[in-house]
Amino acid sequence: MPDDESEETVQSVGAPRSSFKSQKKEDSLKQKRTPVINRNLTLAQMRRDRREYHEARLAIERKKLEVLQRKSKAMEERNILLKERNEILKNKKCVSCSEDC
Repeated sequence: MPDDESEETVQSVGAPRSSFKSQKKEDSLKQKRTPVINRNLTLAQMRRDRREYHEARLAIERKKLEVLQRKSKAMEERNILLKERNEILKNKKCVSCSEDC
């Protein structure tokens, strides 16, 4: 009996060689397929990241535009106030001589 078991072991070790190659092929195919799925997930993540980046850039641009608009409005108001001040100063009479200076 021990001889039969050793023969079976030898046969089972010898027989799977061809199946080992096919198993190896299947494993390599699985390994090749797996990165495709991971790559697709990565592409999806990249798309999400790109979209988020684009949205963030747009938000930054909107903020910059708002700041510039506020600054320009403030400058316009300042210019109006300066013009009014200049007009008042032009029309103001000198306190010491009571005449236009």
